Parts: sequence; C-alpha cells; structure tokens
Amino acid sequence: MILFELCKYFSRFVSRAGIESFFLASSGDEYDKMSRELLALPDTMRIPELTGFIFGIDETAVKQRISQVAGCYLFVDYSGISSSVDKLDVKTDLMHIAVTVAMPRPSDEDQFANMISQDRCLEYISVIRSNMRYDIDKKAHIEWMVFPSNISPFVAKELSNSFGWTMEFDVKGIDIV
Repeated sequence: MILFELCKYFSRFVSRAGIESFFLASSGDEYDKMSRELLALPDTMRIPELTGFIFGIDETAVKQRISQVAGCYLFVDYSGISSSVDKLDVKTDLMHIAVTVAMPRPSDEDQFANMISQDRCLEYISVIRSNMRYDIDKKAHIEWMVFPSNISPFVAKELSNSFGWTMEFDVKGIDIV
C-alpha cells in the first residue's frame, strides 16, 4: 500500500491539528484503523506552522481542501511509477513525488509581505528535505528521497491565491507496487 505509506510518511511533518482536520468522514474499519495510525505518529518531526495537509491528485478535491486552509499547508502530489529489473530479477520502482509547502495569500498583499511568506515556506520545505535526505525504511525497502531533487516556486491563483515552494524528487523502493 504505497499510497498509504506516502501519506503516513509526509503526515509526520504536519501539526497534529492539521492531521486531525485531514480526516473528514469515516468510511469503515480500514479508514478508522489507518487514521488512528496516522494520529499515533510521534511529534518529533512536526512543523507546528504546517496547519493543513492535502494529499492526492484529484484537482477538485485539492481546490476544495486548500480553500478551507487558513495557514501554511503541505500538499503531496504523486505521478508516474517506473520500474526496472536487474540481473538478479529484483524489481526496483521509482515513483515521482511533488511536495509543496504553500499558503493562501491576500490578493492585495505587497511584494515585501509576499517575499516574507515565500521565505517562510522555503524554510519549511528545506527542513523537510533535510529530514528526508538520508531517510531509508529498511523494513519496507524504501528510500524516501532519491537525488537529484528540484525546488521551484509555486504560484497558484486558482488555489486560494497560494504561494510557496514545490520540491520534486523520486521515491525508490524494491517491489513497492
């Protein structure tokens, strides 16, 4: 269940209140079990300023969630998976991930205030990257960040006028899908 593992991994960077607001309505035993697991994660990696957590690729759902966030949020997006097999018949999967730290900003904000907000978001994405740099889950055979990574500005007027930074990289795992 690589998507759950991704969700669990990145939820540990978001404030506890941000994770609690991530869950909208239970849809059964599996949902309840997994949500309890996310809420039970230790607070050691949490960035208190990250008060929203958005995970997924559904554009409509992402827009709706971001419109409900007042502060800085962490948005995790995923795309293609490429696989290769080595001479020993070991399958290695690479999954492309984009992690964004952003915040909705007033449309009449001046450039200096926007720069301060951008700088804060860049600081938070740098903390996440620093924590991920050498993080390898030996049990699940997942290397959470394969370099190179790319950090670029994020500007999305259609997402509640959000500004921030996006970091793109690959997650590498042995037979993760």
